Amino acid sequence: MPRGPGLLRCWIEHHGPASVVYARGEVDLSSAPTLRRCLERAAVNGRPIIVDLRSVTYLDGTGFRVLEEAYARARDERRSFCVIPSRAVQRLVRLLRLGDVFPLSPSMDDALAICDGGSHCASH
Repeated sequence: MPRGPGLLRCWIEHHGPASVVYARGEVDLSSAPTLRRCLERAAVNGRPIIVDLRSVTYLDGTGFRVLEEAYARARDERRSFCVIPSRAVQRLVRLLRLGDVFPLSPSMDDALAICDGGSHCASH
């Protein structure tokens, strides 16, 4: 099945104190720039960032790198950042032992509670 930028949809919504980046579809070499641009737009307002990947069906190394870079920027700016993984993403994180690459949260409620407290999400 061909992959391409059309197979990823990203948008930003504000929930409480956080900017939530939603992604739906596949994140690979051709679509990762779409996710990167969305994360960059979310970062301009200084709010904590939650990345909701629950609707992502595929994430390759390029996508992991985009998330890692966004987390590093957030950490440098002393802002909360966490990822809510889909089952597919969580399985890959576990298989490749990437749980320390960026913080994970099991649910939106947990992520919002953590961001409301001003701390970084804990890895799960």
